Amino acid sequence: LLSCYSGFNLERVNGTIDVMETLAGVFNQSVQGAVGVSLASVLSLYVMWRGFLRPHLEAKIPVDGVPTPPRCHWFAGHLHVYRHPFRVAMENFLRYRDKNGRFGMWLGPYLRALVLTKPNDVKLVLHAEHQHRLIPIFKKHLIRVFGRKNIVVIGGRSWKHARSTIMKSFTPSTLVYSKDTMLHVAETMVDSLKNRLEKDSTMIFDVAELMKMITLDVFGLAAFSYQFQSCDNLRMSAVAEA
Repeated sequence: LLSCYSGFNLERVNGTIDVMETLAGVFNQSVQGAVGVSLASVLSLYVMWRGFLRPHLEAKIPVDGVPTPPRCHWFAGHLHVYRHPFRVAMENFLRYRDKNGRFGMWLGPYLRALVLTKPNDVKLVLHAEHQHRLIPIFKKHLIRVFGRKNIVVIGGRSWKHARSTIMKSFTPSTLVYSKDTMLHVAETMVDSLKNRLEKDSTMIFDVAELMKMITLDVFGLAAFSYQFQSCDNLRMSAVAEA
């Protein structure tokens, strides 16, 4: 009885081992097959990406009928060019504008941009369109810096009216009207410098700081009829600095 019982157990053990070996072989074959299929899929996707999808993304046209500068990145668009100084980047872009001074570009993977370089075209668009949309994450950052009522952030008709109000300050007639204010501030600066040098002829002045004083005094008088008196005192006004 003991030997029969032991043999019966040995047979069961041997059968279990055979089943486990079979399952292990099937599992190894399945893993090898899955790895092979995965590698083949990755290789196929890479070939498709390099051969078709990436060239398509880099060659797509943002605005039909308008030239587009080359070297468009598949994800960043033309933004990668701004790694260079802004002036250099724009000079490179302007070489590809059409006879009407227009060219298109990509600002990232999906945002199209039409660049206009002629003032009449810009004026026509700004007078005809009052929509002003920003990328949400960019708008959130600007709101934290400038507030919700800044002209950079607001949109719709409010943006159009605010823009029109500000642009009136830069018309030739307004600049001519402000000429007397500019001359007055400049003469005040000259008189203050003369008086200071008469007291101490060895004094050294920072030209950049002097230009800031003139600019702020002109702006205060022309825009707000307020005298910062930076040019009178040859010291930046605390109000202007604030």
